[in-house]
Amino acid sequence: MKILCRVLLLPTLSLVGCVLPVPNKTVYQEGYQGRVVEGLTARPVSGARVSIHRSSSWSNGSGGEYFQEETTTTTPSGFMFAEDAKWHWGYLIGPVSYPLPYDGMRLKTSISRVEVRADGYAPYVWIKGSRERQNKPPKEIRLQRSPEYSAGEVN
Repeated sequence: MKILCRVLLLPTLSLVGCVLPVPNKTVYQEGYQGRVVEGLTARPVSGARVSIHRSSSWSNGSGGEYFQEETTTTTPSGFMFAEDAKWHWGYLIGPVSYPLPYDGMRLKTSISRVEVRADGYAPYVWIKGSRERQNKPPKEIRLQRSPEYSAGEVN
């Protein structure tokens, strides 16, 4: 009888679900912070405008919308875009698995492009997955002096 109970226990739990009390974190919007510095001297550049473009997807994987946020650097602290995340106390494992407490479907975003513009410097653009660039934007952005650019110009 004990063997039969053990044999039937696993299929029964997989059908109804099992709660695992494992703390976990779901990130809905990744944060990003860094510094903008001059390329040769590594001195902070005050007043640079940093724009990030976020691509989105629903928590089930569908999506395709784009969002843009912008901030201005302050010397020497740099810039920061806040993270939106939620801690959960466990998982429900079964035919449909999700963290507990369940939030429903929420929009998740990731940074797909970073643009930096400052008076007297050439614009800087980072695009996710382009050429030899990494999938995460750099923490320190080095601008090259160029008097022909003003921050308002778009190339």
